[in-house]
Order: sequence, then C-alpha cells, then structure tokens
Amino acid sequence: MLATALDAKARLEAAGLHVSLCSHGSDSLFIAAGFTEFDDGLKISQDASVLDRNKETGRWLVTLPGEGGSFQGVEGDLPDVVALIEQVYHHYRNAGGKLRDAVREVLGRRIGTCLNGDPIAVDFRDVPGAAGYVSHETMWDEEDVRTVFIPLARSLGGLARQLDSGTAPVDYFDAIDARQ
Repeated sequence: MLATALDAKARLEAAGLHVSLCSHGSDSLFIAAGFTEFDDGLKISQDASVLDRNKETGRWLVTLPGEGGSFQGVEGDLPDVVALIEQVYHHYRNAGGKLRDAVREVLGRRIGTCLNGDPIAVDFRDVPGAAGYVSHETMWDEEDVRTVFIPLARSLGGLARQLDSGTAPVDYFDAIDARQ
C-alpha cells in the first residue's frame, strides 16, 4: 500500500527511476529517468518531474513537463498519482522522444475518465442527459452506483464545455468539495 512519500519513492525506484527527497520537505520527491553528469559533479536531468503532498488537503500533486516549457499538474490520491507517473515514464522509455510527449500521450488516453480514473457518466433515468463523475474508489462497494454519481452539467456537451474551459472539477472529490 502506498501511504507516504517514502512508499512512493520505493515503488518508483523499483520501476527503475531515480528518486530523491526534495530539500523543501519530506513529502516532496524529485523524479527522473536519467541524468547527465558533468566533470564538476553537477547533474542535470532532461526528464524530471516532482511529486508533492498538499498539506491542507492531503492529496498529492505530480508536476510534469508540458508544451512550450509549461508544466501540467495532476492531483489525486497517492496510489493513483504514482500509477500515472509509472505510466508516463514507461511510455517515455518505450517510445523515446521527450518526456512532455509521453505526458501528452498518456494524459490524452484518458478521454472518458478524470485523470485519477473517475468515470464520466451520463444519467439516463433520473435526469436524462445529465453528465458528471462517478467515484472510482467507492463505486464497487455500492449497490446503486447513483449514490456516488455527482452531476455537473445538464448534458455531456455542457460538461465538455466546462472541461474545455478549465472550469470543471478535476475529479469526483473535487466536485464534492466545490459543492460544500
């Protein structure tokens, strides 16, 4: 079970990644597939990411390279975020190229789900056409999945517009928090 940054470090190192604790906290990890070492001992990575724990929410955020020198952050529970990191670096090693290309490829495959795996669902019974998220963590324990469905828009198109504009919650629990 992944519960701490040290658990995540061990799991990612077992996957062949270089992982070190960041100097600014015990809940922060520097992750890289490789380094270039210079004569003076300086090491530089072209494929680094950072994993941090949000002290207020307890959720984890991985910061990955994006297009044009930008960064993409994905927040979630530690097991989900570590699984995403493993997927990105696995694709990066197998496909070659730049880490940002692997990030785009892996995150681009997640159409139909939130980044943490929460499915996007459409209601066909109570509010026909309403679109929202289902909690992937708890849906398997429920007799009626509607108990862990949170509608976000009157239609799938409405949810797509929210997602495109960046105004939609990132996952089921973010949607619950936004309602409170």
